[in-house]
Amino acid sequence: MNKQSKNQKKELSPMKLYLMNMNEIIKHELFRNIGHLSMT
Repeated sequence: MNKQSKNQKKELSPMKLYLMNMNEIIKHELFRNIGHLSMT
């Protein structure tokens, strides 16, 4: 039982990191696109 819950936490962690990274990338892209639009 204990080993299983530890494994689940390890599996969840990379997914959380991945989602957080995607969020940062999306924010960065949106910011860049807005900046590009205001330049033209």
